[in-house]
Amino acid sequence: MTNSQLKKFCKEWQKRLRLQDWNVSVAFGILEDSTGLTKINPNFKVAKVIIDEEGNNELEITLVHELLHLHADPFSQDLQEKYKTNLEAMIELTARALVEAKYENNK
Repeated sequence: MTNSQLKKFCKEWQKRLRLQDWNVSVAFGILEDSTGLTKINPNFKVAKVIIDEEGNNELEITLVHELLHLHADPFSQDLQEKYKTNLEAMIELTARALVEAKYENNK
């Protein structure tokens, strides 16, 4: 996937997830512990999403997962650590379901 394809996917998913009011930049990068990372400034609705492309064969799912963090961010601020794991699992399952539904609907 190229950077321009990644940006196109980002715009598409921002619309699908009703995040058009956010200024989201997305780029490939090298991450050590994860396939994606999002830096969020909720006061200005600005986010930077970094996707690790090495060894990541689920780039679209990773992108959707990271974008879902924009919706979840207000809830995650005061969560105890044990609940953050549950929130992360919910975000991952939701991302997978949304991407799968997109391709099911396009058949």
